[in-house]
Amino acid sequence: MTRCCVFAHFDQDDKVDEYVLYYLSQLLENVDNLQFVTTSKLSQSDLDRLKTLGVNVIQRDNVGYDFFSYKTGLEALTMDYDEVVLCNDSVYGPFFNLSDLFRKMANVECDFWGVTESYEIAHHLQSYFLVFRQSVIDAPSFWEFWRTMEILSDRRQVIQSYEIGLSQKLLSRGFSSACVIQTANQSFGRRIMRSLPQFYRRFRLRWKEGVLYRHLLEVLLRRKKLEINTTHLEWKTTLATRNTPFLKIELLRDNPMQVAEVDQALGLISSISNYPTALISNHLERVK
Repeated sequence: MTRCCVFAHFDQDDKVDEYVLYYLSQLLENVDNLQFVTTSKLSQSDLDRLKTLGVNVIQRDNVGYDFFSYKTGLEALTMDYDEVVLCNDSVYGPFFNLSDLFRKMANVECDFWGVTESYEIAHHLQSYFLVFRQSVIDAPSFWEFWRTMEILSDRRQVIQSYEIGLSQKLLSRGFSSACVIQTANQSFGRRIMRSLPQFYRRFRLRWKEGVLYRHLLEVLLRRKKLEINTTHLEWKTTLATRNTPFLKIELLRDNPMQVAEVDQALGLISSISNYPTALISNHLERVK
């Protein structure tokens, strides 16, 4: 079986960070071709390091977010593959061997799969790690999605039109999806109870920012649902049980939902994995 990967990269300081190089090295053990699409202006030394690793580097303008990098990388492919992986640099890891993940999902009958899913707005696989099988790769509707993609400047619009839109388009065409961590398996009551403290904290923060009234109107008028973000709310459980090899950078850098015990993440990773956690602390020190 042949497998290729399109990796979307951006760095605020125009660098290829060490955690990214580690991630790429682990991917290269599991793919036959890796297209590294970056919107950063990389130094020659970084370009040389990528070349030494054995990746194909594509540099493009910083527009369109990761999905336009995915589009660029896919359109640069010159041969057919049995599987296509789309992933980006928004996570730390992998903390476990990616071959175990691919082996596990090889036994799951589906047309495309991801690590985590979301039901916000509509059901979709989260786009930081997606795998498409031959049935999808051969489908005209898959390539039509990328061919007709436009450059969007609003992140929320990109999520709605492309992250959610891709899953919805494929599902509407009869393709089946699967997920390593299935949100639907959590009982409704447990999900709500886990979300309430985060929901309260977010309201409290908005009170301090002086926008609580506007947010209340948003909830009432739009019937906004509680956001169940597995990559944030369930990070500790999914990591401790080895269900996910990744941890979202946003969780450790910003913790926007004020999730508890995030400061324990590096210790937990060290206790269950050989991953060099200095890669995480060094990166956070630079970007925080």
